[in-house]
Amino acid sequence: MKRNIIFLLVMVSLLGFMLFSFIPFDGGDNLQYFFLSRSIQQGGYRSLWLPGTPFYAHYPPLFPLLLAICPNYLCCKFLIFGMFLFTVFFAYQLFRELNLPKYAILLFALSPLLLQYSHWVLSEMPYLLFSILALLCFYRRKWELMFLFGVCAYFTRSIGISLMVGLTIGYLTQKEK
Repeated sequence: MKRNIIFLLVMVSLLGFMLFSFIPFDGGDNLQYFFLSRSIQQGGYRSLWLPGTPFYAHYPPLFPLLLAICPNYLCCKFLIFGMFLFTVFFAYQLFRELNLPKYAILLFALSPLLLQYSHWVLSEMPYLLFSILALLCFYRRKWELMFLFGVCAYFTRSIGISLMVGLTIGYLTQKEK
């Protein structure tokens, strides 16, 4: 079982590195997130190119906060790739918890869209990671961690509010044993 996950992680790592692009993705908000992380490093959450603007309210702050630990854009891309590997690892744990067939994790991990997002500086990968962690904690009945990761998913992408609603309903309908 340990060999399976190690083999899977090595396989998707190699495939991911083969597809890895060192240039910024030209579609999406990747540079906006990067510049917001630079703003956080300077002590604010504002648009850097418009001095004196109020705090930024368009994106939730957790993803730019995560990117703020990176010294440059390339490091951000590797952070996202690391999140991709953790996503595959925890998805493997979740799929095992749900007794899904073994090929399901292969279909998930080798999904072309997931492999593309593995090196784009966009909020999809951390949102997916936090969502999978919240669901894994739900099935393992670790309620505090479930809510923590659900809140992290919400503060990464606003659509995470639907995950929080579902997790809360699931929590309230579970009978404690």
